[in-house]
Amino acid sequence: MAGLNIAHVLISSAKGIGSAEPPVEQLLAKLKRLQQDKSALGEEIQEIQAIKESLQKEFETVQAESLQLEVIHKEKEELCQKLQYLCEESEQDFARQLKHNKSTEDLSEQYKCEIQAIKLKHRKLRMKFENHLYQLIEQKKNLCQTEFQLKLKMLRIQKVNCQMLKN
Repeated sequence: MAGLNIAHVLISSAKGIGSAEPPVEQLLAKLKRLQQDKSALGEEIQEIQAIKESLQKEFETVQAESLQLEVIHKEKEELCQKLQYLCEESEQDFARQLKHNKSTEDLSEQYKCEIQAIKLKHRKLRMKFENHLYQLIEQKKNLCQTEFQLKLKMLRIQKVNCQMLKN
């Protein structure tokens, strides 16, 4: 509607006076209404343009945030994979350690049983030795007593012999 102005309308309406065209006041009112509508439409277009720019900026902001979130998500996925790997590795280490501990416990239990068996064997040997020693001590006592008694008998016999010789 930029090509439409009041002078142009007035000239064309002056040529057409007496013709079947509407009166000038009506045309001027219509022109004024159209200019107001044009102005209102221009303001609406500016508002829509401002909204479009605002939405475009918001879209770009959201898109930038989306890219940042994708980068963060990718980093977190990589970190998660590393942590999963470390976790699996730790579980394997734990299983190996558990197996090692079990074998160490089994070996320790085996040694404990062997030590107990050796202690029992030594205890039996010690008891056998003590019994044998006790028997030897008793035999020695008996021999000592027998020896003493024999010496006494010998002394008596000698005494009797001496007396018999004197007689």
